[in-house]
Amino acid sequence: MLMEFGESGAYQIKIYSVDGQLVYQETLQGHAGEAVKDIAFNGHPHGIYVVNITGSGGQSTRDVMW
Repeated sequence: MLMEFGESGAYQIKIYSVDGQLVYQETLQGHAGEAVKDIAFNGHPHGIYVVNITGSGGQSTRDVMW
């Protein structure tokens, strides 16, 4: 997953299925700029997921296909 952070700090990444079930959660230290994060998604069916990233600069939510 390619992410862009507006500022350095701790970011909470949560991924939900379309029915609202939390399927992945991680906190990471991000630096201002772009970052690439490999996320193992084995065992989850293909479909649409909701990615929510929260940090000191705010929150971003996007739908992604797996």
